[in-house]
Amino acid sequence: EVLVDLLYADDEGSAIERVKELCALAIESNSRVGAYPFAKITDEGWQFDSNYYDGGTYLNEEYEPVEIPDFIDNVYDKVAQSQLITFPSDHIEKNFDNCQAQSVMCCWVQDRQANDNNGNCADDDCKNADPADNTDICWVDLEDSSGSNHVENGFALFEGDSEGDAHCHGFAWSDEEDPDTSSYRYRGNVLFYVSMYDHLSQRGYVREVPGAPMCACLEQMPAVSESDCTEMDITETYTFNVG
Repeated sequence: EVLVDLLYADDEGSAIERVKELCALAIESNSRVGAYPFAKITDEGWQFDSNYYDGGTYLNEEYEPVEIPDFIDNVYDKVAQSQLITFPSDHIEKNFDNCQAQSVMCCWVQDRQANDNNGNCADDDCKNADPADNTDICWVDLEDSSGSNHVENGFALFEGDSEGDAHCHGFAWSDEEDPDTSSYRYRGNVLFYVSMYDHLSQRGYVREVPGAPMCACLEQMPAVSESDCTEMDITETYTFNVG
């Protein structure tokens, strides 16, 4: 009865419908007004972020261990676990726009961090270090990611174990029209977690499979035998203010 009165509803059924409407409005507002822009994570601009997800920038290119920038841990601690991060489909279009399989995958070919039980990088000796090998790279269709490799077409074939050790990790999300859209809305958070926090900051994995982006929509990535996957576990709460 209290809820019915507070919402100026006629009965319990209409009060429930009104609550659903208010929650939907809160979700929409949180996805736009309250969201943390993905571009703000590095705050280095489109070119830097685009190059990073293709396997470039200082975050990827050094062979020996480097100090990981504070912004990664800061975003993880203060933003990623409590605030929606936008997905960069309009910020890094060539990598993340129109993911038809509703999936993103990252693949790395070098380990640059010692003493973390991931990969074989040793203290001050990471030049030829490999990540923990969890897949076989089969081939790369260069046309699928021409925006990243700047090659019009062609194939890179990796017979047997010729590609060396590699590590791939991805995630998927629900359709925008599904009843539960949380994995769709929070896919920017998972992209940050997989690509920057878990694998760069915590494991030191860097660099891309030759001819492919480091991270992109699944359709642009190499054909691989398997990939690890992060599943989202999202809890949302709502606060009603009266008065």
